[in-house]
Amino acid sequence: MMKLLNILILNLIALATMVAQTPVQIKVDGMTCDFCVNSVTKKLSNAKEIENITVDLEKGLVHFNVKKGSKVDKKKYMELVEKAGYDAREIKVGNEIKATQNAKAKQVNYVPASHETTTFKVGGECGMCKQRIESNVRAIKGVKSASWNKETKVLTVTYNPMKIDIMDVHKKIASVGRDTELVKADDAVYDKLPNCCHYDRLK
Repeated sequence: MMKLLNILILNLIALATMVAQTPVQIKVDGMTCDFCVNSVTKKLSNAKEIENITVDLEKGLVHFNVKKGSKVDKKKYMELVEKAGYDAREIKVGNEIKATQNAKAKQVNYVPASHETTTFKVGGECGMCKQRIESNVRAIKGVKSASWNKETKVLTVTYNPMKIDIMDVHKKIASVGRDTELVKADDAVYDKLPNCCHYDRLK
């Protein structure tokens, strides 16, 4: 009986500690591989109050907890990520994270009647490819959204055909070294891509 009671007490203490921790989330650009994960994790581990570090490469998010009773130093955490060689874009703490998650859950994927959605394959290999493909397409006037799937190599684009020809999207993607189903990137541009971005060329 005493043994069960002790186990219960220990579990309650552990639960109280978890509740007292402060969750932190940092949006980071430039992470593409396990080496990136290790670099960021190692730098953040220098802050003794940080624990339970996890990295979501696909979304470019770093999550960790700040120990109970420790001060949350946003500036320091952003600087640690920068020292690891990556761009810390945004940091959120505690309820700020939950508020963002709730807001995203309430969003409706609304496509105006004037817009069309199309899909096609785009050459790419890693998280950096995803970031560059999507950012370049989204920068085109007339494009509402762009999302590239690293596994299927399929890009989904929602755009206004009254403002842009879809062929312009293909050409823009090819100009930054990525083949599409309709336009092949110049070999010289492809060769200059980082090694992690070298993909099997589309025929």
